[in-house]
Amino acid sequence: MNVLVFKTSVESKDHIANLAPMLDSLAGQGAWNFDLTDCDRILRRFSDEVNPETTIDLITALVLIAMNRKMNEVSLNKTIY
Repeated sequence: MNVLVFKTSVESKDHIANLAPMLDSLAGQGAWNFDLTDCDRILRRFSDEVNPETTIDLITALVLIAMNRKMNEVSLNKTIY
């Protein structure tokens, strides 16, 4: 088992809660965690693979999905008002 460590811009438990379902689905439940007490707010990914690029691609996709959802919420709010 390898532990891949990544610096992130995740700022809160709310951010983690938003990412958790997607990380569980794509990386596996219990195969990751964040450390918000670390100055780099690290993400640890536990994996049998050693290729960090796969995890980087995964996280990039998650960020894009989250940004798209946020943009849809903003658009929806503008439409309502």
